[in-house]
Amino acid sequence: KMASGALVEANNAIINQELEAPQTGTYSRLNIGDELRINGGGSITGLMDVCVDSGTIINNGSISNTVTYCEAYIPANECNPGAGIPGGGGGDGDNPPDDEDEYPEDPDRTFNNPFPAAGVFGTLAYEDLWPGYGDYDMNDVVVGYHINEVSNDDNDIVDIEFTMVIRALGASLQSGFGVELNVAPSRVQSVSGARYTENLITLSGNGTEAGQSNAVIILWDNSGHEMGYYVNTENPANHVAEDTLQIKVTFNPPVSPAELGQAPYKPFIFVGGERGREVHLPGNAPTSLVDASLFGTFDDNTNPAQNRFYLSNDNLNWAIHIPETIPYPLERVEISDAYLKFKNWAESGGQVDTDWYLDLPGHRVPAKLYIRP
Repeated sequence: KMASGALVEANNAIINQELEAPQTGTYSRLNIGDELRINGGGSITGLMDVCVDSGTIINNGSISNTVTYCEAYIPANECNPGAGIPGGGGGDGDNPPDDEDEYPEDPDRTFNNPFPAAGVFGTLAYEDLWPGYGDYDMNDVVVGYHINEVSNDDNDIVDIEFTMVIRALGASLQSGFGVELNVAPSRVQSVSGARYTENLITLSGNGTEAGQSNAVIILWDNSGHEMGYYVNTENPANHVAEDTLQIKVTFNPPVSPAELGQAPYKPFIFVGGERGREVHLPGNAPTSLVDASLFGTFDDNTNPAQNRFYLSNDNLNWAIHIPETIPYPLERVEISDAYLKFKNWAESGGQVDTDWYLDLPGHRVPAKLYIRP
């Protein structure tokens, strides 16, 4: 029988009877260099950690399901050399071994969770003349996004890392860009990398927007600050270099993926220097700072009582989200003329032609799309 925190080391070991570790308290550990053999009458029970360097375990007896393998930490003392790494298999003190830990020197961070996928950028595109249709070319603000959720041992999210690329601005109106997260503002510890140039946004001390019931992160307040306006939407034209921003949101305490929801969360623009003139993806409710007097005017058929947001009478929308990079319509080309299945998809509430944006026969009119030179 082994005591809590005991360590036995041997080159080879044969167990013919029960090797019992404590049922409660801290683990004991068995370090074997070459071979561990458990014969028919032998067993290992209790809180025992077994670590065999060669990996050779011959088990003709039984091993309890409480037994772990190369995970326990035995601190050194004057009569015990100690074994393992504090906190688990990782050198930073968290559980995964370093070859599985993407942050081996950081005990609070373990894995990257990229969206849409590693190295892949999604597309967000907006028509900024909501609540009217405008020219409905859906290129007034075109943003590429890549989101990395950094999680800990428990798979809770510690950070969100946004890489945002402003690809095109087919507009003369100033616009800003924000994201609403499904957590209380107090859950956010800090926000870094956001860009504010227009004195439009009031921030709380942690970098979230003040006056919001949920955490709202304004990533920038002027889309055209670097690129200008009416850029990258006409052919032939000189292509303007895209504007890339990197924003990091850190939570304390970390947030579960179920609580946070699916990336890209609730992204929106606000237009014309009016913070309350928000344009969201169809079906997404606005933030607490929206100008609700705009609902139901012009072509908009929003009805909060019916949980209907940012849709027209015909179910047409003012924003789209695609989890990959796609070309967008040229200036003053309606999106339904460039993507021939778009209208069917939109009017059906997304039930038909769900692949409308793919480069398939009968889907796109390339001459009506901006193709980056």
